[in-house]
Amino acid sequence: MKNKTPKLSRINPLTLLPYVITAVISLVIGVIVFKAKEIAPFGSRSVLCMDLWGQYFPMYVNNANAGSISELLHSWNGAFGYNNWAQSAYYCNSIFILLMKFVPAAKLVKALDIFCLIKIALSSVTCLGALRYKTKSQSPALIGAAVCYSLCAYMIAFISQFMWTDALIYTPLVIIGIEKLIHERKPLLYVITLAATIISSFYIGFAVCIFSAVYFITHFILCIRLTKDPVSQKYRIVGFGDALISCVRFGIYSLIAGALSAFVIIPVYMGITNTLASEATGPEKFEWYGNFTKVLQYALPSQQFFQEYTGVNIYCGLLVFLAVPLYFTNKMIRIPERIFSALMLVFLTASMNCNYLNYVWHGFHFPNQLPGRWVFLFSLYLILLAGQGLANYKGLTIIRTVLGSGAGIALFHFTVKGQGKTEKYEDLPSYAWPVIIASAAVIVVGSVVAFIIRNKSDKAKNILWHVCTAAVACMMIFDISKNLLTVSKYEGNKGFQSADEVTYTEQLVRHINNGKRIASGKNDFYRVEANGGFTFNPSMIDNCKGMGYYSSTMNGNAFTFLRYMGNRVYADKVSSVYTLCSPVQNSLFGLKYFIDYSGNIGYVLPGTIVKETAAEETPAINENTTALPIAYAVSDDILSFRTDDQIRGLENHNLFLSALCGEETTPYIRVEPDNIDPVNVRLDEGDDLNSRYYYVEDGSAAPHIVYEYTAPKSGFYFLSHNFRAGSLHVTAFNLDRTVETGNGAFAFCGRLEEGGQMKIEFTAENLSMGCHGLEVYYMDEQIWDKASKQLKSGGIKVTSASGTKIKGDVELDHDSLMLMTAVQDGGWKIYCDGKKVETMTAADVFPVFRVPSGKHELVMKYSVPGLNIGLIISLSGLGALLVMLLITGKLRKKAEEKAEAEKKRIEEALLAAENSDDEDDSRSDENESDDEDSDEDDEDSDEDDDENEDDE
Repeated sequence: MKNKTPKLSRINPLTLLPYVITAVISLVIGVIVFKAKEIAPFGSRSVLCMDLWGQYFPMYVNNANAGSISELLHSWNGAFGYNNWAQSAYYCNSIFILLMKFVPAAKLVKALDIFCLIKIALSSVTCLGALRYKTKSQSPALIGAAVCYSLCAYMIAFISQFMWTDALIYTPLVIIGIEKLIHERKPLLYVITLAATIISSFYIGFAVCIFSAVYFITHFILCIRLTKDPVSQKYRIVGFGDALISCVRFGIYSLIAGALSAFVIIPVYMGITNTLASEATGPEKFEWYGNFTKVLQYALPSQQFFQEYTGVNIYCGLLVFLAVPLYFTNKMIRIPERIFSALMLVFLTASMNCNYLNYVWHGFHFPNQLPGRWVFLFSLYLILLAGQGLANYKGLTIIRTVLGSGAGIALFHFTVKGQGKTEKYEDLPSYAWPVIIASAAVIVVGSVVAFIIRNKSDKAKNILWHVCTAAVACMMIFDISKNLLTVSKYEGNKGFQSADEVTYTEQLVRHINNGKRIASGKNDFYRVEANGGFTFNPSMIDNCKGMGYYSSTMNGNAFTFLRYMGNRVYADKVSSVYTLCSPVQNSLFGLKYFIDYSGNIGYVLPGTIVKETAAEETPAINENTTALPIAYAVSDDILSFRTDDQIRGLENHNLFLSALCGEETTPYIRVEPDNIDPVNVRLDEGDDLNSRYYYVEDGSAAPHIVYEYTAPKSGFYFLSHNFRAGSLHVTAFNLDRTVETGNGAFAFCGRLEEGGQMKIEFTAENLSMGCHGLEVYYMDEQIWDKASKQLKSGGIKVTSASGTKIKGDVELDHDSLMLMTAVQDGGWKIYCDGKKVETMTAADVFPVFRVPSGKHELVMKYSVPGLNIGLIISLSGLGALLVMLLITGKLRKKAEEKAEAEKKRIEEALLAAENSDDEDDSRSDENESDDEDSDEDDEDSDEDDDENEDDE
């Protein structure tokens, strides 16, 4: 009777032991490094640094705090609102990030550190799985190779790029899936793991798709092979049909994997097309970054981590220099396989060194920093080749071992020495040469002893080679551990960076608690902005509808508009740090509260009151009494309003307000300077602010310009400037303030009485030229009061609000055009009294629509562009997968039956041949017996004749 016991219950626990050992070793080394760097939970530091805190981590918190699915689709917590579904596809779809939903806020930072360690362990397990599947071996060397992969330079250098490192876990499984697809006709693992990779990170998933295609091309061709027919004993080329079928199968299942992830791919693609980064052009000419020796030097130990565009993080263990050549001299590996592996290795190496290939791997653009975002694939491929070279010991004869080891040592020597324009590598650790020589010696001695005992049992040879590769594995682990501990101590972005976990946890809890107190609820809508929020996405942590935003998926038109208004740009084209000190801008965008975390606002703007004073645990909060609702009636003039690249600050605020009101409305009144003293600079004048330069006359001195003003009226004074770096020192009676020009194109000076004198001095360190320009304004509060009341009278009264739906009532005296302060990326649809109305766009950003006079109910709904079609394609892909699995299952069964029949035919043919030989032998024996009998009869006859003769 057939055994129906579940497969899992029949798994031998010993088969899992190597995976447990590998995970434990990787985890222990990771813990040692974390402890050395005092990373939580083993210290007071955290990997939460650089962009992880300033950009990504707030996104993780934002999604963890999401109270509904609508907030996962669209969020108001930055830049007029943004497509959160597309952003998550870029940053937040890691399974570990999803787990943060269940972690208390005070433990989130520690949880992130622990998740990083878990990722290291899991990547070693999946890599070992790929190695053992490829080699069909249990060699201890595979454990060492898997550990090296999990602790490679990419994993540690980019540990703060949390959304990328999931791919280091998935990609080895994708490779197993491709192998199963080719050789076993089993597509499920490939489809699932490739789709999971794409879903977890669209950006890195793109690179994995390229790698998968190249890997398949270099392996499906191996289906074509030369074989000897056991019956006819003739050689013939077979496998063309299998190769063709593999191509078709790979294409179909790759499309299915893409279809399964279409609910992510299509929305994020449509979101990216709305960014300014999508407008970037490719390289103008073909270029090599350097010679190949320089690329190989990046794989040497003690090599710094590269966070800037000066190198790539490909170090994955010293012994790849030795083990990879052994792969190419190993006779157990077919020659065609070695040839195509060499071609793929050359292609991957060239991709790191060629601008065109690098451009393609990075999703058809060049990243500003964090170079080689795909190069963990190169490290993985090296590890796969190295593992195969060491595990297939039967193919390493003495000569082949000596040749491979010698080639590896020579390659290492010439890489360290440097060739051509590449200089000698000076940072090679003292242990490097002893380790590589000792490893080579162990392998050579092992091959010699194996030759001596060649007549012994296979068990003895297996034990010998396991001992040898275990020694090599120990040296691998020693090398990767020593290197990691060394490089992690490097200062700055050359080593393992960390930040103060205690401070960040305190700030995180503080932000979340303050956000809960001040954020708008489900029955109203207003915006809140934080000053000094310790991150470029403070509203995401506060869970407040805000303006500051930093994301590669930032809508390009929103970025352009906020930059036009004079807000600070941190990272070009993808960020806007909101500048709080313009009452006009604040009100137009519906900002009702300002949270002063850093305590450096120190002033109350016109129309603003103090809601809460700063206390020990809570920051000061100011309330803007003139904040407008999310949608309000405006003039048709807004339809013709256009932005440009002239950042005039407050002057642009006047222009935008005038377009909204339908007449010239200038609450900011320009004040002419009494005197401009270019102390040590020459000033160029011109209409184009981007080419209006100053030049230092004395190149050794810092630029210095003095502006002097007299207040024409009592009131609040502001400045706009065209400086791109440096500081402005503002002094007047009871006024002494320093404005950093990098914090935005405008600033609040203070209150001056009529006739008061104000001096503003510009200085900058280490600059000899730059853009210049300064204008001072006072605010006419009567003009602003009239304009704000006019706009507010036609505003919506919100009755309910969520991430994707705003509902409210409006009452208008006449037919009006209404503007909604949201980003129109094609997702917003407006309904008036239940009927859809035509939606237009103002300033290339805001949805505008017409509403007739009278009282109406307005509903503004957002749907993620491309999500519906993506879901349809994904469901279709799932259906196609189930159908194809059913079909391929039947085909595989037929193929197995055919193979079994062919096997039986061959066996029968061989048996018939053996029987034929036996019959021939039998006949031959009978003939020989008959001949012998005949000879004996002849001899007897002769004897009788002789006897007869004697008788006669």
